[in-house]
Parts: sequence; structure tokens; C-alpha cells
Amino acid sequence: MLSTETVKTIHLTKDEEARARVLKQIEETEGVPTQNSNLEISDDRPALIRRLMELHKGINQAYALRDTQRLEAGKILLTLRAATPHNDWLPELKEICKAIGMCQSTAYNYMNAAEKGAVPKLKDGDTINGHPMDVIRHIFQTSIRTGNEHRAMQCMVELEASGSTDWMWYRLPIIASEDIGLARLGLHSEIEDLRVQWKRNRNDRNNSHRLFLGHAVLLLVRVAKSRLVDDALGTYYGDQQPIEITDTDIAGAASRCGRAHCNR
Repeated sequence: MLSTETVKTIHLTKDEEARARVLKQIEETEGVPTQNSNLEISDDRPALIRRLMELHKGINQAYALRDTQRLEAGKILLTLRAATPHNDWLPELKEICKAIGMCQSTAYNYMNAAEKGAVPKLKDGDTINGHPMDVIRHIFQTSIRTGNEHRAMQCMVELEASGSTDWMWYRLPIIASEDIGLARLGLHSEIEDLRVQWKRNRNDRNNSHRLFLGHAVLLLVRVAKSRLVDDALGTYYGDQQPIEITDTDIAGAASRCGRAHCNR
């Protein structure tokens, strides 16, 4: 078990705290106002441009410090992992994450960054290789629907590297009902079993957890397709017709109610 002092040593600063600390340093050295300050915008165009440059510099410094801290956090975690017996690492990691208020997925991101020696530079809405995230997600789903194995696997790798693995596990059961439906019964149970195995093996140093994600994707790509469930929902929710009630329905309901009353 880790001592309190060790937990403090490996404390991983959250992004918000890092930005706040850097902005405070910039405020002390360059006069950058905090979010709670009353901002006064000058009408002097050159002064505004100079101010914009100062703000941009401060933002870049904040990002640089954040990336440095992520790499250091990853190196600390890798050091702890190397010193821990393989079977004891997952409980140890859970204890560390609980002690410092960090989710395990963040810890894995830190370690991946440290192993690669750099933090991926992602723009908002972009994948790790600079593709629009929404486009890659669209191709991923369309490729499964059309049975394009090559494109589906390419997008799976891109999305996993870009931190969208949880999104894929969220979408796969939806795709199973929307694009496959009654063509393959029991598919949701298979996907859930694979997700459980993926989660159980996430700490494996050989990345064996990827087997289960790839298994799930290929399963959906190759299985027979049917949009019957999705089409039925579109038909009955899109054009709701009045329910026709016949005398036979009324008589049957009355008879059922009567029998239920007698059996009380």
C-alpha cells in the first residue's frame, strides 16, 4: 500500500489547476487579469494587438506547462508500474487513482504519452492525425453498415488513438440494433462480453485489450444486416394512426377483468 507521503508525491495536477497557476504567474509578471477581474478594453488598435499577443503567449505557456506535467505524470506512473508485480499493478493503480481523484483512463493516457515521449497535439474536434473527429466517426459507422472491413478497422485505430474508445463502445450496441437488428439474435450479449474483457485487460502491457475491441468491430462488419427494427420505429413513430378498437376487444377486456375480480 502507498503511504500518504507517496500519494502526495505522485499527485497529478488537473488541467484546470495547471492553467490557474500559470495564469497567476503571468498576472504577477505581465499583468494578465484573472477571469474575475473587471476587463477594460481599450479603443487603441495597436494596444489591443499588443495585448492580444501577450494573452496568446500566456495561453501557449499554459499549454506547454500542461503537456510537461502530463509527461512527468506518465513517467511517474510507468516507474511505479515497473516496480510493481504484474498481478498487483491494477489494484495499485486503482488505489492511486482513488487517492488523488483521477480516473484510470486519464492515467492510461498519461502513460501512453510518456511511452511515446510526447503529448498528442489535438485541436478541438480533430483526431490524432488531424482529421475531423465527426467525419471519422461517420466513416466508422458507415463502414460497419456497408461491410467495409478495411475502412472500419482504420477508423477504429484512429479513434482509439484519439481517445474515443468509450464512444465506440457506446455506439456499437446502437449499430447492432439499428443496422443488424433481428438478423443476428444475441449480438448485444456478445458485444457486452467483449466490452467486459476489454475493460478487464486494459492494464495489460501487451495491449491485449485491443483484441476485444477489434473482435467486436469485425463481428459487426461481417454479420448479416437488417434495418427492420429501425424502419419499424420510423414507420410507427413517424405516422401514428389511431388504434382501432372493436367490440370483440372490449368484450374480451371485460371478460378478463371479470375473471380477475372473481379470482381475488
